[in-house]
Amino acid sequence: MPEKPAERTDRSAVRSLLRLWPYVRPVRVRLFTAAFVAILASCLSLVIPLVLKWMVDGPVADRDPGGVWLGALYLLLLGIAEALLFGFRRWLVARPLAGVEASMRADLYRHLQRLPVAFHDRWASGQLLSRGTTDLMLLRMFLAFPLTFLVVNATTILVGFVLLFAQDWTLGLVLLAPRRAADDPVLAVRDEVLGRRAAGPGPGRRSDDGRRGERARHPYRQGLRPPPQPGAGVPGALRSCAPRSWARRGCSPGSGG
Repeated sequence: MPEKPAERTDRSAVRSLLRLWPYVRPVRVRLFTAAFVAILASCLSLVIPLVLKWMVDGPVADRDPGGVWLGALYLLLLGIAEALLFGFRRWLVARPLAGVEASMRADLYRHLQRLPVAFHDRWASGQLLSRGTTDLMLLRMFLAFPLTFLVVNATTILVGFVLLFAQDWTLGLVLLAPRRAADDPVLAVRDEVLGRRAAGPGPGRRSDDGRRGERARHPYRQGLRPPPQPGAGVPGALRSCAPRSWARRGCSPGSGG
């Protein structure tokens, strides 16, 4: 009796992310500290417009050069502090997340070694390992940047809204105004990629495997070597006779004329 394929169960994004928790738990303190440092650095960038406002309303309006230089010093210190905080965040997460990726790779190799030999006969183990290690590297980058900056950007937007609302309530309403996806290039690119992925390789599109197979079947299209000329490799007596006209002109591959 043929075995029935296992039913596919769709996991939610939250449940999929929770599967990473056993690997992240040993480094959770440094990861949360790095997220807090990134929030602090991002909020420092919100202070820069306030310093510029103070410079314009104060020293510039009063024609005080000393106050302008003092404001420029404040801006320089804020920029240096922001850069140092972001560098400190990178230092906090670099080595721990490398260890997280190493742990996931060790589990992947351990699982592959337990599989029967028949599995490796059916699947290209080298390609499987290459894709698996690449995906694990992307997971490490996701933990280091996108997951952290989801929290950082949300907090920065909230703090920015509070600052704008404190300055003028109409500015806070401008921040809350809805935006169309076409106005945001990031959202537009995301929608396009998701649309192509959902459509799949249709009649007018070919997948990467199909293109690689076609290049393997037609090596002359890759520019590795020029295609053979019509008369190349044919004896001189037969070059005047095309293969299609051998029968019509009385020539044969074994004849001399």
